[in-house]
Order: sequence, then C-alpha cells, then structure tokens
Amino acid sequence: MGETIDYQTYLERARPTFPEFFANFGITSPIEVQKIIQLFQRQWQEQSPAPPLFTGISTALSCLQSEGAEVVIWTARDFATTTDCVQNSPLSTIIRAVFAYEPLASKPQPSASLSEFCSGARVVMTGDSMSDKMGASNLQAKFFQAAWIQCADVHCEAAEVCSSPMEFLSGALAHFRA
Repeated sequence: MGETIDYQTYLERARPTFPEFFANFGITSPIEVQKIIQLFQRQWQEQSPAPPLFTGISTALSCLQSEGAEVVIWTARDFATTTDCVQNSPLSTIIRAVFAYEPLASKPQPSASLSEFCSGARVVMTGDSMSDKMGASNLQAKFFQAAWIQCADVHCEAAEVCSSPMEFLSGALAHFRA
C-alpha cells in the first residue's frame, strides 16, 4: 500500500471493476479494499467541488423525463457525495433516485434495489467506462457510450457511441419509441 504510482502505471493496471482494479495493485483483502474505498470517499467529499454539468446533459435528461422516463444515477461513488452534488445542481428536479456504491453490490453488479427499480422497464444507460457497459448488460439495459467524456477503455459498436448528450438523447428516444 505504500507504493507510489504514476499515471502511466495507473492506466496500465486499471480495470473496469473494483475487485479487478485493486487486485492489479496487489490488494485482494476485502477489508483493505473497503478501507481504500472509504478513504477515497472521504477525500472526494473534502476536496472535490461539485462537478460541472456537461453542456446539454440537463436538457437531454429533461427531455427523457418528459417522455415518461425515470431518470436515475447509478455510480461507484458514495451515496452522500452523489446526493449532495445532485441536490446542488439543476438536475435536482430531474433525478428520481440515486443508486451509489454499496460494499456488496457495486458496479457492474446492480444492487437488489436498483434491479427491482428497473425490473420490467425499458432501460437505457450512458456511461464512460467498461464497468458502466458491463453494468448495463447486467441490468439488460441498452448502453450508450458517453464519448463526450474520456473513454479509453470502452469497446462499443459505432451506433452506441455518442459524442454529445444530444446524440445520447436521440439514441435513447429511438430506443424508447421502438
């Protein structure tokens, strides 16, 4: 745990799920993994400002909501930080629920409550990582790559790659209306 890791090493060892990611750094103990995640969450809460919204994302999600979609967030970040960010953003009236990191059910494995929420629904998901794509598959959701964010590890069909929130909206609406 005392090893200094540069960005290149991080990129070489990065994996889409927490267990794979930590194992690539020699950390396999569930207790140690949990400690690291809690440390990250504390650091995130203390040092990270509210992330800026990508241009067009609020409009895209609002349009989906007007079509009857339930807009939720599923993230590997902690619940408290995520809900705080949502409550202090223009998305506060759009986001119906937040599903965040849980020790026993983290991306790409949906929690029982997320699976129940999505059960029987036509689900679309956008994300910027392979764990997002794997999570969409586990939810039986249509996945769209958020290519307006850096996406080095996502392997998608061209029709799933969206260069803007408006492209995501177009794909999501086509999926809902099919």
